[in-house]
Amino acid sequence: MDRHLGKILVAPSILGLSFVIVYPLVMNITMSFQNVKLTQPDMRGWVGLANYSHLFADPVFRTAIANTLIWTLLGVVLQLAVALPIAFLLNAEFAGRGFYRGALLIPWVMPSVVAAFTWVWMYDGSFGILNYILTKLHLIRDPVVWLGNPNTSLYAVLVEQVWKGFPFPMVMLLAALQAVPKDMYEAAEVDGANKMQRIMRITIPQILPALALCTVFITIWTFNSFENIWLMTEGGPLNSSETMTTFVYHNAFQSFDLGMGSSSAMVMFAMLLVVIICYARYVSKQEER
Repeated sequence: MDRHLGKILVAPSILGLSFVIVYPLVMNITMSFQNVKLTQPDMRGWVGLANYSHLFADPVFRTAIANTLIWTLLGVVLQLAVALPIAFLLNAEFAGRGFYRGALLIPWVMPSVVAAFTWVWMYDGSFGILNYILTKLHLIRDPVVWLGNPNTSLYAVLVEQVWKGFPFPMVMLLAALQAVPKDMYEAAEVDGANKMQRIMRITIPQILPALALCTVFITIWTFNSFENIWLMTEGGPLNSSETMTTFVYHNAFQSFDLGMGSSSAMVMFAMLLVVIICYARYVSKQEER
């Protein structure tokens, strides 16, 4: 009995996870090979790889893949580029440091709907503050419809994504910086290392595991971003800000084509699986060292 006590105790949790995670995943995989249109319930049937064939033949889906890759790559790089310097600044000692640490969390804790509509008003072509400031600085002559221009819509929403997302990596990196032993800096300073050498030889290697984990988290969250894109542009105009998440929503919950929606969701899952595998290999190599 004692040998099986642990299995008995964790069995409810495993059953719960199976229901919450495994069952929806299996259903999604199954529907991706079926014709499941809620508008045509009598036409349901197994179609094999036909959904995937139609998916990759769809130019809108190819646009969504390209936009998603641009969105994710730039989003992750910019969030880290903003978070890392601020983490270094907040790690230094200065008056009011606690206040700034709390204030910089405001974008992260702000509800997504509030953040998205705030930026929509800021971007407005008629009374938006962004156009007002740029016009006063003579950087633009006429107001720009940032969210209504196919050339700027995706990047305009991306700015909101970076603004709202950078506090999380900032906090993680700040915690990693505070965990670096100070005696390592003191020893390096005694040995004649300058500030840049201390950062490159001590700080970066010490925070690298946290940086890698942080990169994985924000990659997954940025890749799966939906609410801000949908609330600000709905994937438009002319599919210029269409990402894979909005594509899935259009197919599954507007066209009621669950087969196409499931197949596109499985493509997203496969792409994110690559990121997870890369991180797992990185962790494995770190443990071997």
